[in-house]
Amino acid sequence: PKYGISASSFYNAWTNTSYYVNGKSFYGYKLWVGWDYGGPLFFAHYSFLGFDPRNKKDKYCNYFENNKNHTLIHRAYAIANPKKFVGYDENTWGFTASDDPNGYDVHEPNKDNGTISPTAALSSMPYTPKESIEFLKNIYRKYGNKVFGDYGFKDAFNPTKNWFANSYLAIDQGPIMAMIENYRSQTLWNKFMANPEIQPMLNSIGFVADPTDVENENEIPITFKLEQNYPNPFNPSTTIKYSVPSVMVRQAHHDNSDVIPSLSRDEVHVSLKVYDMLGREVATLVNENQKPGVYNYQLSISNYQLSSGVYFYQLKAGNFIQAKKMILMK
Repeated sequence: PKYGISASSFYNAWTNTSYYVNGKSFYGYKLWVGWDYGGPLFFAHYSFLGFDPRNKKDKYCNYFENNKNHTLIHRAYAIANPKKFVGYDENTWGFTASDDPNGYDVHEPNKDNGTISPTAALSSMPYTPKESIEFLKNIYRKYGNKVFGDYGFKDAFNPTKNWFANSYLAIDQGPIMAMIENYRSQTLWNKFMANPEIQPMLNSIGFVADPTDVENENEIPITFKLEQNYPNPFNPSTTIKYSVPSVMVRQAHHDNSDVIPSLSRDEVHVSLKVYDMLGREVATLVNENQKPGVYNYQLSISNYQLSSGVYFYQLKAGNFIQAKKMILMK
């Protein structure tokens, strides 16, 4: 931006408070920054609707890790249920600002009146997909149209007081849609992070690549996925991450009595290539059979004769084809 502010504003105004740095653990989950127990879960949502916290850290923490632990602390608090509210368990949890039986208030483990806000768990889906999806299925099956209506999940409910909101708040519905899509396709993250102002901002604050992200690389993916390279723009190197999934196959017993679906871990041919603005191939990064898994390719300009400019990298694997844009700035 033409009138950008210096990084000192971030450090002197935003992080220079008595509660920004934490370092304590709650229910076994460490919080590097934030209030004790993390505060309301909207702290992990609003700032991250567009900003992708994966695979990077500043001098304080990797914010993806911090947000994931913040979410898991809320779930662990509901399981412990120290105030003995009705309905809390491993699949009924999540506290943030929302409507409640008394009007509207901020809810979190240190300020809990028995109100659960669906946006809290659902908007944390990129951090805790398994736990958030189980929450979704559980409250839909358990409470039905008391919590779900024409516009999705209603704003909040309080089983202790047998209270269910009839309201839909845009400030809560919006993060649900945005963060579910970031879990599914990273669309908002990719669009926002591709803006040319973002990488200079990250550099100014002091963000660096962090390969120790909390995503479980040992889990076998279930869909092909090509992610936005990081950093972008880049010089002299950048990382391209992609996923090769297991394929569902159907196997019959020897007597053909039953057909049993199972996951195949057979290899698939993968090619990852780079093209210039004219569509000319300028680099082949991967051209081999690969087993299902998550892969990170480190592209270094020292290995290729690339000039400054816009490039496209394309992943082909089986019937899957996807390309993304990256910028080299020398």
